Amino acid sequence: AFKILMLEPDKCYVAPGGQKAVFEGLDNKVKVNKSAFSSFKNYYRFDNAEDKMEFISSIDRIIEDTERRYRGDFYTPLVWVDEAHRAMEENFGDDWRDKYMVWDCSWGSGNITREYDFGELYCSTLFKSDFRGTEHLNPGAVKFQYDFLNDDVEEFERILDRKKNNEEIIGTDFAGTKLYKEAPGIIEGLLNDKELVFIINPPFGRGGSSETKGLANSKISTLMKDNNIRRCSEQLYAQFLYRIIKLQEIFNNIKGIGIFSMAKLLTAQSFKELRKILQENYCNVSENFMFPADQFSGASDEWGVLFSVWDSRNLQIKTEFPVQLMDIEENEVTSVGTKNLYNLDYNTSCSDWIKEPVKGMSTEDAPQMKTGLDYYKKP
Repeated sequence: AFKILMLEPDKCYVAPGGQKAVFEGLDNKVKVNKSAFSSFKNYYRFDNAEDKMEFISSIDRIIEDTERRYRGDFYTPLVWVDEAHRAMEENFGDDWRDKYMVWDCSWGSGNITREYDFGELYCSTLFKSDFRGTEHLNPGAVKFQYDFLNDDVEEFERILDRKKNNEEIIGTDFAGTKLYKEAPGIIEGLLNDKELVFIINPPFGRGGSSETKGLANSKISTLMKDNNIRRCSEQLYAQFLYRIIKLQEIFNNIKGIGIFSMAKLLTAQSFKELRKILQENYCNVSENFMFPADQFSGASDEWGVLFSVWDSRNLQIKTEFPVQLMDIEENEVTSVGTKNLYNLDYNTSCSDWIKEPVKGMSTEDAPQMKTGLDYYKKP
């Protein structure tokens, strides 16, 4: 609502009764102080396009912090966007932005793509209002509202089932899907042997706690659980990756992925099942880098943000991943070392090893306390 108010004030007005404001494009009215609302609307105006663009690029520091942190939305600083594009160039070539169709399926404020030119760019986002006032950003791109974790999931699964039954898949099979209606070029391009590359910074939000209950509920989350990929299904960026993998199973020519995520993607036991299916479709290449999360506005410096590159060629299963550690020193990005991230997907973990001697045995917890000073005795 705040973004609409700042960028398109003429589309915001106080509803009859004076207690709530209408923001065209939003379903719900917002409770406001009529006097303060009118004063703000009349006072704050952008004098030129440059000021408006600066506001859009700084939106992550302006929008409501609690809402952003709830979803795990962190808009990507441009310095790390540049590093991500460099990593993509190292693997896919300097001309990758022209050579491939490119889809940023979690567009947000457009930071991932707005400084670069593309031959065929598709930008989708959960909230259509994200596109307001962005006509000057990637003007040749196809921009459309699309819920990447919910839209067309059942329809695409039915198409995949047909493919597994050796039925031919053609354009009319997708005619009823929202993706075909909003961005037919993606479907038609893939069916005509064009290759697609994703570059994304998906939400880092995770469901499961009392504070984020319901956040990760999606059709893709349900599909992951149905396919025994359960433990990481509450993580939104894991869901984005799984949706891309499912698309690859249909089309086979989604060339690669560049994705910002947490390092858990490469290391955590909870991602073991996802890593298996991911590496059956994509090989992780050496252009991984990681930087302190506090480079994202409002995030802690106690964890790192990983950018990893995945290529559909030369598939191989890896358990070790070299990562360049990056930081900003004197306003410049510098490498501060290299770290090998690893997982134990195909080895015995300590937690499993310590259980080996008692596997299959009948055990019990003892002593079992009934108060701070007394315990239950066997009969």
